[in-house]
Amino acid sequence: MRYGFLGAAIALLGSVAPSGGSHSGAEVRIANYHFTPDSVTIHAGEAVHWTNGDHIKHTITFEGAEEGSPFVPEGATYSHRFDKPGVYRYHCRPHSYMKGVVVVR
Repeated sequence: MRYGFLGAAIALLGSVAPSGGSHSGAEVRIANYHFTPDSVTIHAGEAVHWTNGDHIKHTITFEGAEEGSPFVPEGATYSHRFDKPGVYRYHCRPHSYMKGVVVVR
């Protein structure tokens, strides 16, 4: 299976580069093919940090215009800062039954 440069870099580094620099916000754990918690509320300008505890890669794929993550390998964290209030629904691309919601106030 080919992962390309980004996939290889993520595999070597063990983390996914955050989009945005905010460290406040919410933490979501990916484990047993679930996002926990599956709903978080933050303020505009804050970030959500997803950490993959499964032995398989997952994605955070938004159902709107927000850019999502590449594949997040085991032990890695993906962060995304939300600048505008709204409701942001997401799922894992290869496991579409895995769903979550970010509410930004």
